Formats: sequence, C-alpha cells, structure tokens
Amino acid sequence: MKSKVYTLSFLFFLLTFVAVLPVYAARPITSPAATRQNPTRSQNQPSQAQSQNHTKSQACLGLENAIMTRSQNMLSFTNRYFAEVDKVAQRVQRFQENENAKGNRFANYELMIEQIQQRRAEAIQTTTQAQVALQNFNCENDNPSASVQAFNQQMTMVKNALKNYHQGVRDLVASVRANQQGGNR
Repeated sequence: MKSKVYTLSFLFFLLTFVAVLPVYAARPITSPAATRQNPTRSQNQPSQAQSQNHTKSQACLGLENAIMTRSQNMLSFTNRYFAEVDKVAQRVQRFQENENAKGNRFANYELMIEQIQQRRAEAIQTTTQAQVALQNFNCENDNPSASVQAFNQQMTMVKNALKNYHQGVRDLVASVRANQQGGNR
C-alpha cells in the first residue's frame, strides 16, 4: 500500500514537472546583460564625473528624505512618550498628595518632584534643539556627512534625555511605593 502511495506521488510530481516545463521554456530570458546598451559612449551621454555627482545628489536626497522622515517619527514618538510618562508621574503625585494629607510623608518628595520637572524640561529642550537642527539639514551643505553625524548625535542626546526623565519618574514611583510599604507595617 505504501509503495502505491509513493509511486502515485512520484508520478504526480513528474507529470506536474513535465506540464510546467514548456511554460518556462517558452518565456524569453531577460538578464541584466541582455538589457544593457552598447558600451560605447556617445557625445550626448554625461561624463563619469557628472554621473557620479548626479548619483551622489540622488543618494543625498534619499538620505535627506530618510532623515526628515526619521525626524517626524522622533517627534511623534517623543510626544507619545511624554504623554505616557507624564500620566504616570501625575498619578503618583496625586497619590502621594493624598498620602501627605493623611500624614504619611517622606523626606525628599519635593526634591524628587523638582528633579523630575528639571529632567522633563531638559528632555523637552533637547528634543526641540534636535528638531531645529534636523530641519536645517539639506544636501547643499559643504559636508553632508558631518550633518548626518550631527543628526545621529542629536538622536542619541534625545534618547538619553528621555531615559533620564523616565528614570526620575521610576525613582519617584519606587520611593512612594517604599514609603507606602513602610507606613503600612
């Protein structure tokens, strides 16, 4: 029984292969070499230097578009990030203010709130500076690679500022939680 199944499977495969083979045989073969034009250069074609400059400008324009897209994505990401972290910070502050009204205070609460506000202001300032620097990017600069390096540095600074702000909120949450657990014992 197994041998019949194997035989039928093999015959089916073979018939499928034979049926499909003429379809591929009838198609013309188009390769990149077949589509190339005559390698001799006519007078109307641009020189190699002009061709390289055109290629560089095309690449730079592509890079400029990518950087602008990434800049827009960074802006929307930071806005969402600020909204989420701010929401957590506000909830923790409301909770601790209710606890303060009950008399359950901890010593460095006000200092932590000031640090969080300072870190938030630094993150907003860094994001704004990065946005301004990225809007000024264009391919007509003398050194576009320096602009790309500046872009990467700005992105790193924004990420670090956001992480620093988030860490401040995490520290506040941990302190409020530790105070709450210490007060309940």
